[in-house]
Amino acid sequence: MIPNRERMKRMRLFEFVVPPLAVVLCLALVESLFRALFPQPVAVENNAYYIPDDHMGFRLMPNSEGSYFGHVPVKINEYGLRDDWVSKRKPPQMFRILCLGDSFTMGAGVRQEDSYPKVLEVLLRRQFPNTEVINAGVDGWDTPEYAEYFQREGMSFTPDLVLVGLFVGNDVYVDTTGQHITAVNGRRVFAETATPGIWTRLKVLTYLHFHMARFIIGRQAGEPLPFELESNICDKTIKWLLAVQKSRLTNHELEHDRTVARMGGCLAGLERIATKAADAGAGLLVVIIPDLNQISPMVQSKLLNQKMKLSFDWEMPQRVLRRELESRAILYLDPLHSFEGKECLYNNHTHLTVAGNRLLAQEIYSYLQASAWFRDKRQ
Repeated sequence: MIPNRERMKRMRLFEFVVPPLAVVLCLALVESLFRALFPQPVAVENNAYYIPDDHMGFRLMPNSEGSYFGHVPVKINEYGLRDDWVSKRKPPQMFRILCLGDSFTMGAGVRQEDSYPKVLEVLLRRQFPNTEVINAGVDGWDTPEYAEYFQREGMSFTPDLVLVGLFVGNDVYVDTTGQHITAVNGRRVFAETATPGIWTRLKVLTYLHFHMARFIIGRQAGEPLPFELESNICDKTIKWLLAVQKSRLTNHELEHDRTVARMGGCLAGLERIATKAADAGAGLLVVIIPDLNQISPMVQSKLLNQKMKLSFDWEMPQRVLRRELESRAILYLDPLHSFEGKECLYNNHTHLTVAGNRLLAQEIYSYLQASAWFRDKRQ
């Protein structure tokens, strides 16, 4: 017979060990079920999981997954790019194009194969099989980040052509004196307000390693928008879209004596890319991507009355950019007029639809086909 003291000792041991062990086993079972039946992508934001970067502020986490609205998958490769696996060592006889840009280049809202860099790759390979187009676009980057990335990492891909997707809506006027952006717990935040403590670090650790934690934290951090991404501008306009487009109106004001100065950060970044590309023996092409405000009379009419429209020049950004790029001997493509008069090129998230991406890729393809420099390089 076990003495009462020994029995009580064992009962206390049971009380201290078995319940926590049972909790751990239950959590392990739930985690196993999540991994097997409901795997959770590594993305706190609606498209991807972001990590801090000492040079670009933030970047996409390598080997991660996410999704855009409408359940559009986003897969990030080992180099932190929304692209398939790619060798940094360029194969012999391969003509390689490296695309730099923001969400428009990354392919916001469309599948990877429908982003304009990958559509361009398909078009070029019909005539030139040994052609590769790498999509290095990152949602939220501006021209300074494009230049920083190209100098530090992009050049290691040894591209023959660097293509910069310059979106008129938010790439042209870069505020280099404002707050800088980094990433905390997978989300982009202002660096000046980012103070990750022990709790945040613990959340990051559990989020990266446990699918159940991703499910819980993702639901807490989710910011659902009141529309599906597939909705096209030709179907309807919503308050959210109009609010975004209203914030971009200042980009299209009449040219004044401060216009070029406001473009200083953008132009400096492009000059930096041009210099590094030339040093590496690569070409540079800047593709000026139109803003929805420029091509949609419906959006213009909802944002401005006839008198207010007199204060805006919808072609001004491209006109000034063309002038400034020509003075710097930087090649460019301006497809604005090809976008005008066409419907359903933008979705209600203000990005390009599949049709918009295809049109942009076709414009780039036609430009390259007519380029003597490109033909010489491909021979």
